[in-house]
Amino acid sequence: MAAGDVFQEGPTSIADLGFLDVKAAASGEVVIHNVYVPLDIDVEFYYYDGTNSILFDADAVDGTRFMVNWHVTDTTRVRVKNVSGGTVFLAADGIVTK
Repeated sequence: MAAGDVFQEGPTSIADLGFLDVKAAASGEVVIHNVYVPLDIDVEFYYYDGTNSILFDADAVDGTRFMVNWHVTDTTRVRVKNVSGGTVFLAADGIVTK
């Protein structure tokens, strides 16, 4: 993908306690703009470098996150963890920057 292209991840079916990994293709960079979560579904958001995780947000009410500016590469990513107790569809989109 070229800089300026739309980046899309999902919708993907994620089992309870599973993750949607939002990351760029090899040697790429992406700015995430939206993460789509059904309303009233428990999720946790992690910044992850392949080894270490930082829980930076958790919510069961707001659902989708619009207009975020999360920068990811092929090694650093945002992981959306489904903690709802069932399987849900999750998705994300943004813009390729490199």
